[in-house]
This record gives sequence, C-alpha cells and structure tokens, in this order.
Amino acid sequence: MDKNSTLPVGVSTEQTPDPEKHTPRQSMRIGTTTFLVGIHFNPDAKENINDKVKRMIINDVKQGKVV
Repeated sequence: MDKNSTLPVGVSTEQTPDPEKHTPRQSMRIGTTTFLVGIHFNPDAKENINDKVKRMIINDVKQGKVV
C-alpha cells in the first residue's frame, strides 16, 4: 500500500528534520509546488498533543462546527 494512498492525486508528503534547528519538518508536494512546514513544541506546555487535540475537538463540537 502506498503511504500516500489517502491523498488526492498529485499530492505527496514527507517528514524530514530541519538540519539547522534539529526540529521536524513536514513537506507536502501539490503539483509542482512543495510546501515546507516546521514543527515546534513548547517544552513548557501544560498539555500534551493528545490533550490539545481532544480539547480542540470538544470545543468545535460545543460550538456546532462539527456536522
């Protein structure tokens, strides 16, 4: 199974570290354009990624943003 099988045709992704900052990067190619997104996590954060996503989903449901 192709790792990008759920993406539209012509779209691919790849994760690579940023060599200058030692932080992860996500690259996404759409057609002939490649988008690079740096990922940063606050070491002093009070919640982990699971708690944050759960909170965001609950807030969206409460605000009626989910159908």
